Amino acid sequence: MNLNNRMLEAFDLFNSLNMVSDFSDFIHFETRKPQGTEHFYGLVHAIKNKFTVGFNHKKFLEDEITTRTIEPYFMKESKNRWYVVGRDFKDAKIKSFGLERISNLEIKRQKFVYPKNFDAKGMYKYSFGIIHGADEKPQEIVLSFTREQGKYLNSLPLHSTQRMVLETVEEIQIHLTVRITHDFLMELLSYSNEMTVVKPLGLRRKLKKMLKEGIERNT
Repeated sequence: MNLNNRMLEAFDLFNSLNMVSDFSDFIHFETRKPQGTEHFYGLVHAIKNKFTVGFNHKKFLEDEITTRTIEPYFMKESKNRWYVVGRDFKDAKIKSFGLERISNLEIKRQKFVYPKNFDAKGMYKYSFGIIHGADEKPQEIVLSFTREQGKYLNSLPLHSTQRMVLETVEEIQIHLTVRITHDFLMELLSYSNEMTVVKPLGLRRKLKKMLKEGIERNT
């Protein structure tokens, strides 16, 4: 259902843009770097037909370019970026690789057998963002937001497990079941002036520590 909705959205946008010859004056897109979508078709083809793929990859924080060979299992979108997720031949671990940091993609003749017990959807069921945090146990989280911010998050949920548990004239509380990963912490920090962590207390302490360190770096 989600895929069908996204395809319909893209189709509607394409048709709307196709109706006018010059839309630069009244339609403004975000300025961002290419997302590596030129690799999309080749990777989907490899995933569908179970071909291994090779490519050069550059990490965010490193200048070194490494050569990787993986068994591609699925594609995932996160924060307007696309990733291919699969087993890296280097250490047999399942990893994600951002398409915009991939070059020289090669679809190899070598085929692979899809793992019998691998659950692609389940892998990210309780994760936020691209870090699946499989070593972390999902936690029950309750967050309190100002009413205005809470209304916004009800219309655009943080996570598929989100549900509202309290609504008053002053606040809205939501409940989530997620793994507390770096991606999730960064997202919560962006709401820090309009949010209070009700539980767990460990999450509240972790965010307070991160905020304190940020203040100290800027004083």
